[in-house]
Amino acid sequence: MGFVKRLRWQLIIYDLLVWTLIDLHYIIYEQLSSYDAIHHFLVTILITLGVRLLFGVYYQVWRYGGVQSYLRLLVADVASFIINTVVVMSLDINKVAFEWLLALAGLNTIVALGMRMCYRYAYKCASEETLRGRVMLFLFRVFSGNKNFKRREDNIKKTKVGIIGAGKIGVNLAEELMNNPTSSYQPACFLDLSQEK
Repeated sequence: MGFVKRLRWQLIIYDLLVWTLIDLHYIIYEQLSSYDAIHHFLVTILITLGVRLLFGVYYQVWRYGGVQSYLRLLVADVASFIINTVVVMSLDINKVAFEWLLALAGLNTIVALGMRMCYRYAYKCASEETLRGRVMLFLFRVFSGNKNFKRREDNIKKTKVGIIGAGKIGVNLAEELMNNPTSSYQPACFLDLSQEK
């Protein structure tokens, strides 16, 4: 029962609305019969949500997520597209072409990623001081349902750390630490044997 509490229900509802709008456009454009439209809609929704739940997409707090969160969503959507294509093609739903399935899955993924990026940007830039900050604060409140906005980074004391290795992994680690407002660490320097880095 605890896993149900940790789910981000508001995000599931947003994703359902997005998928419904995208799928309705396809159903209207292709003029599917009522039976085929309902069949296609239910199959794609159940597979997409099921795979995203399996990959843990709805257990994450997107405000603090990084690149790995976006990659998890992307991999989950690729897996759901493959499963969805096999299932829909085996059900032999009339007029459902591979190209349309690919376009629907791609558009759904782009909108889902965009929505999560907007949420993170709105959280990062929300403030009462500027017009842009107030717009971001409004968007944050709409997306999260949180009326009382308060960042936690104001009361976090950060420990300065040196990162061993100035290669790609070290730079990525430094970026993640600097971009995560709740991180307890702040990169201070890189230590590397190579003089070029």
